Amino acid sequence: MAEPRSAGPTGPPQPPTRVLQDRDAVRCLLHPMRLAIVEHLRAPDSAAGVARQLRLPRQKVNYHLRELEKHGLVRLVRESTNGNGTERRVEATAKSFALNPRMLGRLAPDRVSPEPEDPTDQLLAQATRTLRQLGALLPEESPHDGDDVIAIEAELRFRDDESFHAFAGEIMSEIDRLAEKYRDPNGRVTRLTLGLHPRPAYGGILPPPGQGARENQP
Repeated sequence: MAEPRSAGPTGPPQPPTRVLQDRDAVRCLLHPMRLAIVEHLRAPDSAAGVARQLRLPRQKVNYHLRELEKHGLVRLVRESTNGNGTERRVEATAKSFALNPRMLGRLAPDRVSPEPEDPTDQLLAQATRTLRQLGALLPEESPHDGDDVIAIEAELRFRDDESFHAFAGEIMSEIDRLAEKYRDPNGRVTRLTLGLHPRPAYGGILPPPGQGARENQP
């Protein structure tokens, strides 16, 4: 009787986020069944396990897994052989995915010319530009250790509009002071993006029926 054999884990560790650059990969991922499969495969599993957990036909799962692997959205983690055949355990190539806005070409918010006047449109353009440029810093695009990237997020509460605008004015003055203090004409270009916006009551996913976009509850 043949002893079970297994191949160890393959490839680098699963990254937290991957920014998709390829339209075909995006098209493949946005199929509803494949979205469900990739979400399940944040942790490794076999085709049989996927079929069982999602209550899908095994043959259909095998087909979708082949398509996902072909487009680099799922990868082989471990392969084991026993008397019943070979079991392949696979996982998603990242815990989460984002879409690079460059796929939209000139339709992306940061490519609008002239620069939008509305502050909300300006912030959306800044966020789009940030996602585009961070996508270029991920390992699959170019080697980058992340030591020169800082992320800060905070939730603030203002008494009224006057307090809000006073805070914005003070923080902009402080940024101008610090930028002048550390400015080097020959130094490395680094982008600073700052935005203030109301937090949606529903967290920015899908608004409950009849609920507005702004959070009014304390």
